[in-house]
Amino acid sequence: MPSFTDRGLVVIQATIGPDQARRDYCDRYQERYAADVTAPALIDTGAEVCVVDLAILESLHLQAHDERNLNGVNGDSVLRPVFNIWLKVLTKDGTVVIDQPNQEVFGVNFVSGDYKIILGMDVLRSITLQINRDKHWVRLCRTTDDHEPL
Repeated sequence: MPSFTDRGLVVIQATIGPDQARRDYCDRYQERYAADVTAPALIDTGAEVCVVDLAILESLHLQAHDERNLNGVNGDSVLRPVFNIWLKVLTKDGTVVIDQPNQEVFGVNFVSGDYKIILGMDVLRSITLQINRDKHWVRLCRTTDDHEPL
């Protein structure tokens, strides 16, 4: 169920876990991997990339595979770790809207209590998004190549 922050931003639930390569490795060598985590995610059409709270990434025992500059809203640039995760977003009836088994995300320390994940345009461009703030609903659906809702 979506919610709206006091500033009118849309927050939904997203599930993250180890990426497909990590799951395959663990399955091959009969090792366990951390269970997926569901957390509040901000829909941010102004963000270019996805960002996840470092505390969640660490709870999944994930290792950064790179460090890159993350450009902020104010034009500042900070070197941040980059992780691969499995990212999923489902509708309230269980329909899979986003299912990215090898999604790159930046790890940051969040100060907001409203959300722990930011969904940027690298993921959002694959869905159709409708928001009605007056009635407090959000419609998400996957889009096909011709941009028709499924």
